[in-house]
Amino acid sequence: MVTCRRWLGDSSTPYESRSLLRAFTWFIRRVFNAFVALVLIGIGLPLFLGIALLILALDGRPVIHRGKRLGLHKRPYTMYKFRTLARNATRVLGADLVCFRHRVVIPCGRFLRDTRLDELPQLFNILRGHMNFFGPRPERPEVYEALCRHLEDYDSRFSIKPGLVGYAQLFTPHSSPKRLRTLADKLAMGRATHPFREAFLVAYAVATVTKAATRWVLHYSWNDLLRSRILRLYRDRRECVRLQPLNARVVIEVDESRTIEAPLIDINGEALLFQCPERLPEGFEPLRLRIEMRFRRRLEIASKRMRTARCSGQVLQTRAAPEGCRHVIVYRPVTEWNQYLIHQYLLRGSLASPFNSSGDGRIEQRSVSEGTTARVALSTVAAGRGQ
Repeated sequence: MVTCRRWLGDSSTPYESRSLLRAFTWFIRRVFNAFVALVLIGIGLPLFLGIALLILALDGRPVIHRGKRLGLHKRPYTMYKFRTLARNATRVLGADLVCFRHRVVIPCGRFLRDTRLDELPQLFNILRGHMNFFGPRPERPEVYEALCRHLEDYDSRFSIKPGLVGYAQLFTPHSSPKRLRTLADKLAMGRATHPFREAFLVAYAVATVTKAATRWVLHYSWNDLLRSRILRLYRDRRECVRLQPLNARVVIEVDESRTIEAPLIDINGEALLFQCPERLPEGFEPLRLRIEMRFRRRLEIASKRMRTARCSGQVLQTRAAPEGCRHVIVYRPVTEWNQYLIHQYLLRGSLASPFNSSGDGRIEQRSVSEGTTARVALSTVAAGRGQ
């Protein structure tokens, strides 16, 4: 019994035995990571070649981006990715995170970034021992110095190797505040690591990426190939994808005693469209508004929940409608938390969202490609904000 307790790492185990157990665990994990990485590279070799040829055809060389990242104990290492940004992106971005306003994403970059297929070359980082399969995502040194160094307990992530798959990467939008993503990674790090748990998360991430890539390919085949090139119909050229969430509404706070409520028609990262009986004044007069979203977790059947995001906004455009007026409002969340709520529950920014923004079991959200009166206005907002 004593020997068994010592082998399992009981607190009464001598230091030498615990060191031996840690070394054995490290060896098993290293062999497991290398074996799985080699298997995935072999299986995905046609995909590697296809992505490389796609980048080469659309934007030329280089195909692989080599960027400096902070790894275990803040040691810098070279991380590999398929290139999704322009060649001068590093100079343009600095310490900022990538968003559509920077206009540095190459033609196929959005597809690769949204499906996370650009991360596949990091399997070679796992082979070299720089990364694990599961762990907090590596950070650029300049982003760490500008945005992360002051965050409480952020440096605890450097006590383990960064991962190809991160908890925050899976379940929070890329635009989430660093403070929130740090909390998600910290909670994941606090749980006892187990090979089967990590294998399940990696398999779940592979299935999620496959699903996202398939959805992207089907969307592109329908909108860009069949509709625009074969049928010669309208082609959506917006850089901000608008989504149409059902079961969400906008509440305009006119004053302390009066509000205007209206269903939300569609929304993107910059503006939203809704219809109400009254005509709101256009111009630079700020509005106070809140967006109410009803949702439920995927395994829940009857219970419904609601989240409210508070924003300020300005009326960009007003158009007459059969039952009132349709308003395009440029909105801005008042806090980082409100920004997270919008990107998580309405814009579906996370790779694997555990929520349904509906009450009847369907994912009540779809891309809007045509037929909305505010198409030109929303395109104007996206272009104006990018200048």
